[in-house]
This record gives sequence, C-alpha cells and structure tokens, in this order.
Amino acid sequence: MNEGTARREITKGGWEWVVLQQGPSSTDLNRDTVRLAAGLFAAEIEKVNARLALFSAWPREGRRQDFPRAIESCTLAATDVSGILLPVASAWLAAWSRDPTLQLYVDCLHASRKVPTSRRW
Repeated sequence: MNEGTARREITKGGWEWVVLQQGPSSTDLNRDTVRLAAGLFAAEIEKVNARLALFSAWPREGRRQDFPRAIESCTLAATDVSGILLPVASAWLAAWSRDPTLQLYVDCLHASRKVPTSRRW
C-alpha cells in the first residue's frame, strides 16, 4: 500500500472486482488498519466501476480463538465501504465443524493445496 503499486494498478481500470486481503485482523490495531485501507482504496475502485471485496483470512494455526474477531474485522471493513465479504475464515470453521480432522494448513499459516476428494459434503 505504501509504494502505490496497488493504487496505480487499480486506476488502470478493466477490473470487475478488486479483492483486498490483510492478515487475520483479530487485534485492534489490525482491525483499524484493514478498515482504513478499505476506505482508502474504495474511492479509487469505485472510479473504475469495480466492486471491492474483502478476503476474510484465517488466523495462524493454534489461534482458533481469533477466528471470530478476524471475521468481524473484515465484515466491518466490507460494510464500511459497501463492499462484499469473501468469508474464507468462516468457511474454514464450517469445514472443521463437519470434519475436525481436516488439515487446512500446509504450515502454521498458509492454506494447504490438498482438497479432500473422498469426502462428500
């Protein structure tokens, strides 16, 4: 955000959607940052007739207690700018409620590429 690369790309236009993602945003400081960033980008996105979407990221492995606040932060940011929420963190919780043994992390932070093929949802 500080280098202006994203803003320059947005202003080129041709986008239908612009997706913003920040870490899990479960702390007050990160919540403020995601809401501020969404607000700063919203006008530029609107100028090129695109829609803003907030990608709700998941917390680090071992921090499941942070999911509700992380989800709430992205939800607030999306609401602030009349954007939409991509509820990925909520989807992780829903998947675990169906199968708590799912290994959704490839390491302690990033998502696994493995998709369970033997399970029927």
